[in-house]
Amino acid sequence: MRNKILLFAIALIAICGFQPAFAGSGGPDSYGYTWKDSNEPGGPQFVWNSIRNASGAVQITGLADDNSVGPFNLNGWTFRYYWTDISSWKFGSNGWVGLNSNIGNIAHCFPTMPQAGGSGDNFIAPFMTDLNFTTNMPSSPNPGEVWYYDNGADSLVIEWVTCPWWTNGNPDWIGSNSFQMILSAVDSSITIMYNDMDQANFNDTQNCAADLEIGIENITGNIGLE
Repeated sequence: MRNKILLFAIALIAICGFQPAFAGSGGPDSYGYTWKDSNEPGGPQFVWNSIRNASGAVQITGLADDNSVGPFNLNGWTFRYYWTDISSWKFGSNGWVGLNSNIGNIAHCFPTMPQAGGSGDNFIAPFMTDLNFTTNMPSSPNPGEVWYYDNGADSLVIEWVTCPWWTNGNPDWIGSNSFQMILSAVDSSITIMYNDMDQANFNDTQNCAADLEIGIENITGNIGLE
């Protein structure tokens, strides 16, 4: 069994806002991944370092409601995910990242993880929920942005900035969520930083068993954590 770890580094506002989503620790799955949050002994420290204005940071454009963009290539390095060497990734507007993936889209109702034969395999869901990057009112522009920074050696940071939920209204977005996902080839770790999360406007009543999923799933869809 390999020793892999999924780390959740959580600002206090996030742990208060989405308590059921962050139980503390879990795993291992059958491959060896475990997870632990920053409120647990030996868990990661929450240290927020925004990459939005970093030299070399790239904004992801073309995002909408329920779509995906990419693939994007890692810059001269690979990331080990389960037994697969990852060289490219795809970005889903609903808070998921596909790895070496041909996933077209994942939208609500969102699948539990793992789920073989579901709407997607070989992906990470740092905050898979009904986010929206468009607006139906030009006078109320959507504030959501996503940026990424690849250091060209061993790490990738993806940052969601003030990303709102979709809502059936005018405008058709509401709230704000800011968080990061960090992939490190040094130890094959996945770190998710939740900085400023919005529970007040989260709507989990869209005729789904759940409309927020956080976790990982392998290439065959039968191994994972959530």
